[in-house]
Amino acid sequence: TRPELGADIRGRLDLGVLFPATAYIKAQRVRRYLQESFRETFKTVDVLVTPTLPITAPRRDATSVSIDGVSMPVVPALTRLTRLYNFLGLPAITVPCGFSQEGLPIGLQIAGKPFAEATILRVAQAHEANTDWHKKEPPLPRVE
Repeated sequence: TRPELGADIRGRLDLGVLFPATAYIKAQRVRRYLQESFRETFKTVDVLVTPTLPITAPRRDATSVSIDGVSMPVVPALTRLTRLYNFLGLPAITVPCGFSQEGLPIGLQIAGKPFAEATILRVAQAHEANTDWHKKEPPLPRVE
């Protein structure tokens, strides 16, 4: 094993050998189709703004979470709104935009077309210039 990789990453890499080349080719076709769809979208909008996560941060020892009544493993649940931009090679940034009722941070994701890093950074900067979420700290938990 390679010590510089965490067990979670090593596990994902090891799973890759189980996929046949045909699955990889199909995934690349899906990727090209989605890239074209996003190219069309970005002809009419500069950025896409979404939540970063579908839920607030789970407990560190959690192995699954529930989203809309469906239980799923933590990692796929937490990456479901960000992995598409990684898959498509699109730039994205996350900025703070609030706290849950429990005091957990909430992130706002801003994504743009290929090589539009300057645009998404300007939008993120405008958000931060017009809000103060990036200056706030979550409330401390009550000790009883």
